[in-house]
Amino acid sequence: MFERELDYYVITANTDCITATERIIDKSIALASRFDKAKRDFEAAKSEHEIFLLALECCNQFCQGSRSVTIPIHHKLYKDCILNNFEEKLFSEFLGQYFDLSIDESLKGKIRWGGCFYVSKKK
Repeated sequence: MFERELDYYVITANTDCITATERIIDKSIALASRFDKAKRDFEAAKSEHEIFLLALECCNQFCQGSRSVTIPIHHKLYKDCILNNFEEKLFSEFLGQYFDLSIDESLKGKIRWGGCFYVSKKK
């Protein structure tokens, strides 16, 4: 299409330059795509890290004798983890896999993310 446009205005195109420009554009698009994928992968890893830290905080509070785990609003994990796309399934997996804890299902109706929720030893 570009060459036809040039022909209309009686301009001779150097096809080597056009081909080189197309290759540069293709490489730029591929590089941008790789950056987007790397950014998504980083965000996913960051999210998993924050959920792990929340599970660690739960273990810490549980080991101090508290069955009710409280993450106050001013706590960094509240903003980073609880407010931003909290993944309860992954959180439950981390609690069980690393700390032998689980969300207490008998009190599930009382779970309030960002306030207080209950954990117990894994059954």
